[in-house]
Amino acid sequence: MENLQNGEDKQQEPIISALFCAPEADLLLCSSDRVELRVFSRILIEASPIFRDMTSLPKPTAGLSPTGVVNRVDLDEDRETLELLLQFLYPMRDPQVSKLDVLKRLMKAADKYILDGVTHSLKRILVSPAFVDEEPLRVYALACMYGHEAEAKIASRHCLKIDILVQAELYEELSMISGRDLLRLIKLHQTRAAAILEILNGYGPSFCTGHGSSSGGPLWWTEFKTRAKDELRVRPMTDTILQPALMASCVNYAFNGGCQQCPMNYLSNATQARLEHIKTLIDALPDTV
Repeated sequence: MENLQNGEDKQQEPIISALFCAPEADLLLCSSDRVELRVFSRILIEASPIFRDMTSLPKPTAGLSPTGVVNRVDLDEDRETLELLLQFLYPMRDPQVSKLDVLKRLMKAADKYILDGVTHSLKRILVSPAFVDEEPLRVYALACMYGHEAEAKIASRHCLKIDILVQAELYEELSMISGRDLLRLIKLHQTRAAAILEILNGYGPSFCTGHGSSSGGPLWWTEFKTRAKDELRVRPMTDTILQPALMASCVNYAFNGGCQQCPMNYLSNATQARLEHIKTLIDALPDTV
């Protein structure tokens, strides 16, 4: 019986955070996964009005720690989230956040505890290339969830590179933003695509002396506008429609269709200058919500 009791005592022994284990600490944070973090209340009080209120509550005798820590607070966050938050708060280097799911939990906790300084750092991380280049739609949704308009604008620009209607079904964050925020992202795609088509219809290469299209323009340009229209519905960017592979494919289509002059028309200095002008016009279009 004694051995069994000893075994139960060992199972109940708390796990102490290796990062936050100062014996002279005056506050004990207990994570949802039963890890104790021994911290200095003054740091948390200065950073968060929520923690200030927590530590000012009466301290029941049953909650005193035998290690000498004078106050204990049970929190809903797990050890990883709390340790990262504390690293942002303490006078040490900010931690590396390499996963968007982790950043999402940190943003939720920082918002919950009104940690404005931490939130400022997390916003910068949110729109870092590691996240906004790889998962711009999730970044946009997270920015909208917490009212970070500047970050939402940055993410919306990167969303122009993806098919938002397909990817919208993949992420739960999209169910947590308003219909207005989703609608303005869709509207950005649609209005930008329409504006680009208007530019393409108003500008084009010089007349081709070979087998031209019925409209009088080069055959390769007619084919290009047809393909560009489909591409623009998905990704209304110059990098999408003016990519060399697409242009070369259209020129080859025209050449194989009987226009021997289309390759020369495309490569001419006049056509290249017009394409550069078209790119400048497209790049000047609004590209954020």
